[in-house]
Amino acid sequence: MSIIKNVTHHVIYKHPSHCVNQTVIKRLQNGELMAVFKEDRYPYHYDTGQTLLIRSRDCGNTWDEKTVKIVLPWTSTMGNWDC
Repeated sequence: MSIIKNVTHHVIYKHPSHCVNQTVIKRLQNGELMAVFKEDRYPYHYDTGQTLLIRSRDCGNTWDEKTVKIVLPWTSTMGNWDC
């Protein structure tokens, strides 16, 4: 078993009035990191969100908000609960 050292924490994405959760991160072939996550409609966890993605080019130290894309949008009557 390997021991993880020098762990740091970084904000990936923050919305002022929506809960953001269920993040999955993958390293792409070009070395970038891509995070896929759920943004809820409300400031608390609720199962009617939308799925977004964002990218980092510096191993996760910073995340470029210009790369945010909506993958599965919510509608007026539907949303998703897992990204």
